[in-house]
Amino acid sequence: MTTVNDELLAHSRLVLPDRIIAQGWVAMSGGKIAEIGEGEAPECGLDMAGDLPIPGLVELHTDHIEAYFLPRPGAIWHPLSAVLSYDAQIAASGITTVFDCFRVGSDERKEVIGENDVTLCDAVGQAQSGGLLRARHLTHLRCEICSEDVIEGTEAMLEPRSAELISLMDHTPGQRRFHDVDKLKKRYSRSFGMTESQMEKFMAGRLALHARYAGPHRRALVAIARRRRVRLASHDDTTNEQVAEVAADGVSIAEFPVTAEAAAASHGAGIKVLMGAPNIVRGGSHSGNVAAIDLAHVCNTADVPVVRSVWRGGRRVQ
Repeated sequence: MTTVNDELLAHSRLVLPDRIIAQGWVAMSGGKIAEIGEGEAPECGLDMAGDLPIPGLVELHTDHIEAYFLPRPGAIWHPLSAVLSYDAQIAASGITTVFDCFRVGSDERKEVIGENDVTLCDAVGQAQSGGLLRARHLTHLRCEICSEDVIEGTEAMLEPRSAELISLMDHTPGQRRFHDVDKLKKRYSRSFGMTESQMEKFMAGRLALHARYAGPHRRALVAIARRRRVRLASHDDTTNEQVAEVAADGVSIAEFPVTAEAAAASHGAGIKVLMGAPNIVRGGSHSGNVAAIDLAHVCNTADVPVVRSVWRGGRRVQ
């Protein structure tokens, strides 16, 4: 019987920096690429039949686990079963490392997910310790800095657990992603059926929370991250001033900057810019912000260019 070396990928199509090899092979050792070659492999390996090997994808920001835990309003699924189903989809998508997002900080619209973050996070840990997961799972805490209980919630999630990433979020009307208040009004009216008077009350409440908590909670979360040596990410940066603030906080990742200006400033400050893959697939931002493909051009040039296009509803309009 012929012995197949499962660390050798034969008959593979390889994309190299300078050319494409129509038929080649990849030899691995200890989970790393040791050697590549063109033509027939030196020994019998796994036959890729012309398929394209790619590195495992790393997903830094997804809250999709919530859809498995709460598939319908009010219908909570068994947490371990939810984790296993979610993990299966992650693996089937080619993702080998995933940062599972857990929302921290209550608000009046929050569904039952937020009340069960600890339960869901512990279910991931249970599945991981039991060898039940296909992908490597890490923890990402999405902390709403203007929430009254975000510090208490963050400390509860981190004791006795750990996290690998904390993102600082602020969804206040007039701030960051919602710097255009008219867009926020349209979205919330459509999604939550708010009347004009309800919208005004909601916005006034959010502005009051921002005035009271944004500064002290940001400083407290930065201190927690430093003390526990957890990497920090900013969220929805919009202006150069915001980028300067997060750079001073020691942020290393800029999640979804909403303007080319903020993306270029982050890139210039050595902060890695993260954008959503659906933005690329759809051809633009679902919320009408800058297109990811344009930010790729911004962050790969020395100068800050004018954004080449604007997308609305998946169509180029400028």
